[in-house]
Amino acid sequence: MKNIIVYQDLMASTQALIHLLNKRYAGDDVEIIQANGDDVRQKKYPNKDSIAFFLPGTPGGSSAYREQLGQAGFDYIASSIKSGMHFFGICAGAYLAAEDFSYKFLTTGELRKVHSPLGIIEGRADGPIIEMVHADRFAEHSGMSAVKIEFNALSGAAEHSVVFYSTGPALSLTDDHKGDYSVLARFADAAAQPIAALRRHDLGGQVTISSFPFEFGDEEYINYIDPNHVLPKSFYSEMNKIRPHQPARERFCDVFLEPITLSLN
Repeated sequence: MKNIIVYQDLMASTQALIHLLNKRYAGDDVEIIQANGDDVRQKKYPNKDSIAFFLPGTPGGSSAYREQLGQAGFDYIASSIKSGMHFFGICAGAYLAAEDFSYKFLTTGELRKVHSPLGIIEGRADGPIIEMVHADRFAEHSGMSAVKIEFNALSGAAEHSVVFYSTGPALSLTDDHKGDYSVLARFADAAAQPIAALRRHDLGGQVTISSFPFEFGDEEYINYIDPNHVLPKSFYSEMNKIRPHQPARERFCDVFLEPITLSLN
């Protein structure tokens, strides 16, 4: 049986992602497997049956992925992509996919500049995008806010949706990049409309990254993680802005996850 690997280790935010993948691929002959850093370094997962690997976001804008995976783990992920496995990086995973990234911690003011140990996108990831963050709410729920994206649906039609944004990067490609890329989405609420989601086509498997958690926003999911609505009221005020745009967000999910859909058909 084919499988989809979701990286699960300390600080990885996977609950919404696994919920979405299980729901979306319930009728397909594919298994959703959670794997940690040891699994990757020891080359247990991904394996020959893995069609996709997800490196998810993390709460609070920090991750321990570099320590957990080590260079050996990232090298194995890169070699698996070259062998045809698709890669999906979300928020923290998008930072690490870029060759170089910078991140400013809003709570301390610390600015980190990192040359990525993965570096499968010829470009930069710089964040957070301050103008889209509710800095006064950061301690409550990572500053999560409702922002507008613009994208082309699988039909080719230009669309927009409203999605959750926390502390993801503005994505950019180097002027001299050699790879084959397509921009999947841009942030409409930020100056110069930076790239919000990007895909690379020429590495064997496709590499797809998103600055925002594309899996967040489904009302069913919100009820699933917070049935008693104990999250801050500000979270739900942003949720109310997103709710009317769920059909369009689902169409963006179709675009984002298309490499998996094609591999299963």
